[in-house]
Amino acid sequence: MKIAVTQCRLMAGVGSLLLLLLVVNGFGGEVESRTTGVKLRHKLAQEAVDYSDLNAMAAATGIDYPVLVERALEGKRGAMVLLLWMAGNASLDGAGAEGYSYTMVRVAREIGDKAIGEAARRLDRESLLPVRDAFLFEYGGDGGEAAAAEVVRRDFPTLWSVVEKAAGEQGGADRTGVAPESEGDGKAKQGEGSR
Repeated sequence: MKIAVTQCRLMAGVGSLLLLLLVVNGFGGEVESRTTGVKLRHKLAQEAVDYSDLNAMAAATGIDYPVLVERALEGKRGAMVLLLWMAGNASLDGAGAEGYSYTMVRVAREIGDKAIGEAARRLDRESLLPVRDAFLFEYGGDGGEAAAAEVVRRDFPTLWSVVEKAAGEQGGADRTGVAPESEGDGKAKQGEGSR
């Protein structure tokens, strides 16, 4: 019993320390109390300050969204992963969801396919499917999902390979699966269907 109590206290301490580190590094806090110590140099991060719905939704998850965008644009891998993670794990809807997908795609364009694809590889399947949906929504237009998917695939081949692999694991016989062992080298093995 004493060991269980000690483990719980240790976990609570580690959790508190992690939250403190997130706040100190500019990822936590309420919208009204944004981390003012972080200078937003990128135009996209500065624009994100005005997304009140999105900032409120991100703050509910403990994220200072403009700072997250700034850090992602600086090439910080953790920020890129967290930005993608938000697609399926933050409560985004309405104008907040639209602002999120718009901003996320613009950040992806700025940092490039290779960087955003590497960040996507750090996510689990449940987090990748909403990323795929957000990109399809942003590229949607009048051409339908297939046309949007083709444009995303052209603009972000590495990222699209990662999200399609996740979708293929769910999609069944009509999608080509990728062998798990190909994940580490970044090359998809063609012709290995899902089992």
